[in-house]
Amino acid sequence: MQADIAIITIRDDEFGAVFDRLTQYPLKRLRGLSSKRTYAIFSVQTSTDNICTVALARCPEQGNGVSQQVAFDMMRDLDPQLLLVVGIAGGVPHNEFTLGDVVISSRIHNFTVSAINQSKITFDVTGGIHPLVSEIVASLPMYRSELAGWNEHDCIHMARPAMDLSWVADNVYGETEWRDDVLKSFNSHFGEAANHDRLPLFKTGSIASSNMLMKNTEIPTTWRESARSILAIEMEAAGALQAAQQMGKQYPVMAIRGISDIIGLKRDERWTSYACQSAGAFTCAFINAGIIEPRDSSAPTAHGSTQQQGANAPAATSAQGSNKSAPLDVFISYSAKDEKFKDELETHLAMLKRNEIICPHYSESTSQPVGAAGQEWKKEVGSLIERSQIILLLISPSFLASDYHYEEMQRAMKRHESGTARVIPIIIRSANISNTPFKDLLALPRNLQPIDTWNNRDAIWAKIAEEIQDVCKSLGGGK
Repeated sequence: MQADIAIITIRDDEFGAVFDRLTQYPLKRLRGLSSKRTYAIFSVQTSTDNICTVALARCPEQGNGVSQQVAFDMMRDLDPQLLLVVGIAGGVPHNEFTLGDVVISSRIHNFTVSAINQSKITFDVTGGIHPLVSEIVASLPMYRSELAGWNEHDCIHMARPAMDLSWVADNVYGETEWRDDVLKSFNSHFGEAANHDRLPLFKTGSIASSNMLMKNTEIPTTWRESARSILAIEMEAAGALQAAQQMGKQYPVMAIRGISDIIGLKRDERWTSYACQSAGAFTCAFINAGIIEPRDSSAPTAHGSTQQQGANAPAATSAQGSNKSAPLDVFISYSAKDEKFKDELETHLAMLKRNEIICPHYSESTSQPVGAAGQEWKKEVGSLIERSQIILLLISPSFLASDYHYEEMQRAMKRHESGTARVIPIIIRSANISNTPFKDLLALPRNLQPIDTWNNRDAIWAKIAEEIQDVCKSLGGGK
């Protein structure tokens, strides 16, 4: 079967906050065909009178490695339209939200890769967001009437804990500036009697994810130098996001996190319970609002049998007068210095071309023409990029150093972000891709070992050709 929304929780209280609210709807347990993992499946009647299929699972342990495996299994077993990571998180001191409020991810920053030097720790930040999630986050204010009531006391299932500001002053920690920010934030949110019993609110913003339980103010300070808009820090969303970056399809991942503690202040377990409940309440209100439209009941239900449209995957165009799809246009962007790699790739794509699954294209010029010829050349290349469903970038230092290949890459990424093409970087020679527009894409080879370092190049090219064939299948090529 397929799920409209898949939910990952971690702690038992996080799971219970969602499960208990969904038990008002029909429930069945399902064993995944591929993973053999057990899911709770709910048929939720939304405010739009549609039935939304919701799958709920719990990670056996904390951390991005475990969440990555659970997310991968859910995507393989259930092919969800949207995956939610629901639970608690630590917040940064802020004047717009505090303990018990809910943060919804507009972006997920992955800080799991780090280097420990003699004097400090440095981090390599990756991450991103799916266009569908960007649309959801941007449009949430339009659903205030549908979401109304999610934060009422009878929906949260517990009273908001009291906050003693003298206790706050005695239990702050960290660097002086951070401590001051914590005190200012709590005075803002709890200093006036009218705020003591206010209802929780939701706020959208960036979430940082690592494998560290954060009780240190120096590391978040370092992170915010490269990602200034971070609102909350947790330990699972990056793993789910990494699992979502599959060659055949990229799944939307969104985190919904109740703020259980503010980094720089000793944790109060009362707020942990409250934050679990506020996250669970918002999640169920989000589902009930009908923001994710259930799949058409007339569509095929076998996993992998539906063709994704729009933002998730462009469909192949049917051939004139035939039930077989037309070949998918594939544009290969490469530097003239790497032409031998392009030739090797074409050799391994020959069967896909012969079977009319793909039709490869590339610029014949070894350097950019100038003048009128140059304008015509750019127009031709632009047309090829605009009509191709798959765009292969052969990455090398020469490719990255070229201004006109950079223009090709930018145009390709615009199409990828709009969901009208799939961009696949292929690392052929060693190059630093950490600051490139495609740094968050799943590149080939999957271990990122450059092609020119392999002893058996035919073997790795054959594997890459298989990966490209899988993408073609997901786009409907060769049917």
